[in-house]
Amino acid sequence: MHSRIVSLVVAMCCIPVICALGATVTVSVVQNEKAPEVALEMSRTVEDELLGQFFDLGHIVSNSDISFKGSLFSQKNFGIKEAAFGMADYLVLVLLSYGPGERKNDETGMIYAELQKLSWRVVQVQDSAILDEKTIEYTDKTVKDFDPYAAVRVPARQIASDSISIMERNSQGGKR
Repeated sequence: MHSRIVSLVVAMCCIPVICALGATVTVSVVQNEKAPEVALEMSRTVEDELLGQFFDLGHIVSNSDISFKGSLFSQKNFGIKEAAFGMADYLVLVLLSYGPGERKNDETGMIYAELQKLSWRVVQVQDSAILDEKTIEYTDKTVKDFDPYAAVRVPARQIASDSISIMERNSQGGKR
């Protein structure tokens, strides 16, 4: 009798934990072909912020290597195969469009890439359904404390926030 009570208590404690687990999300970052070499570090910063945001909210996250084939972003099935192999529920695919040249901050001497636009889409991997697509024109952003690597984390947080809302709405059957 005592073992049944202990088993029941353990089961009651484990069920909420199991139900609280988040979705499995694959994050794929792609940059355009004309991006300068220094853009890779900024792309890694965006990827890091996305992975951290999803992880902090309890999602199981994975990523693929940063791709340098931005022209493939327009293909609706781009990245889905890798996400499916990783057993992901969702794919968050982000295209970072950089200007062709490097920039340099005269005060700090920091060299960086000029990020112009961020486009992303959230895909339900099971049926390859695109749940939403959005774009941020980054050139419109003004940065007061100049650190381009810290600055690119801001739109990355927005992408994560929007993507999480989309995934939650989808998991609730599309209710708003």
